[in-house]
Amino acid sequence: MKHENMAVTQLIEILKEKVPDCPTWMLDESRMNYEALTHQELMEFAECAVKRQRYIQATKYLIYCKERFGLDANGDYQFSYKNFDVYLDVEVIETLLNHQIEQPLLAENPEEKYIAVWRFYTNNEAKEAETGITWLLDFIDDVFIKGFQLLNSPVSNNLVH
Repeated sequence: MKHENMAVTQLIEILKEKVPDCPTWMLDESRMNYEALTHQELMEFAECAVKRQRYIQATKYLIYCKERFGLDANGDYQFSYKNFDVYLDVEVIETLLNHQIEQPLLAENPEEKYIAVWRFYTNNEAKEAETGITWLLDFIDDVFIKGFQLLNSPVSNNLVH
């Protein structure tokens, strides 16, 4: 089914099915003819969109890992670096994205809230489609690699216990 030929009621049904936390105003067919969203509605839309984008990026990363490292013996996703392997799932990657990408953007742009995060994900996807550069996937790899390196580094004698 092509989205451009869908009726408003069909789109609303898809939202109900696929986005259970969708703002209720987005499910109100009578609102579909309004010209502009209120500021509050725009903020709600952005937060909802970011949740979907975060999930999509996390899933995309898991597929990327499966292509490179395969699945572990239990059939789970994994990331491997040197002699380190770590189990991965959507929640792990979503948490990483939230703490490493989204929270800094929210702190840097408190007045924009999730609009800044939505813009980040949207721009990243456009740049990847245009150039083929997988910046976000590489960033996530780098977070894991730095974590493994930290775990593998010698303990300093200067640490106070």
